[in-house]
Amino acid sequence: KKKKSSIGSVKVAANAGVSVVGYAAQGNPELGGALNAEYFIPEDTGDPKVTVIAYEDSTTVSADGVSLGTISSAGGTLAVSASDYENKIISANKPITLQTIANETVGVPTSWAGTSFGVRNTRTGVRLQMRALFGTASVEIFKDGVSTTTLSVGSTSTTTQTYSDDTSDPEYTIFSDIPIMVFKSGN
Repeated sequence: KKKKSSIGSVKVAANAGVSVVGYAAQGNPELGGALNAEYFIPEDTGDPKVTVIAYEDSTTVSADGVSLGTISSAGGTLAVSASDYENKIISANKPITLQTIANETVGVPTSWAGTSFGVRNTRTGVRLQMRALFGTASVEIFKDGVSTTTLSVGSTSTTTQTYSDDTSDPEYTIFSDIPIMVFKSGN
């Protein structure tokens, strides 16, 4: 009889080859995938507050592991100032969503981290904000297939790359050697 080992909720036979696709939530591995309660929020020059909305009672919200407070009921909210969210990972022990003052969804779930991204820019200028999940990533950015930028992207702050206005509607491709999160906005 083969001895069974447990990895999370997956059972495998001892000495079996296992391949994992995707990345667990950084601060709370129980909340990966569809229930991901971790978001990267890049710098915002307007410094607005962000509202955290809880889907369940007793939801504790943190920024880079430091508690910001507990939302007591489902549908309840917690206002977070820019100094508490910029360049940080906002996480919770239960599912959440984030909104700006204008009721716009904000942030990039950490479950969306990857090593290749494509961005088409049909507006004036483009601003790419990036953060690694862990370590330091080597990132190369191509504009219309031509390498334009190589940079290092760390896991403790936001790295920003800005490109000026271009009426040709360029396509940017971003490649990284380790998982990063990318947020695109206009200049």
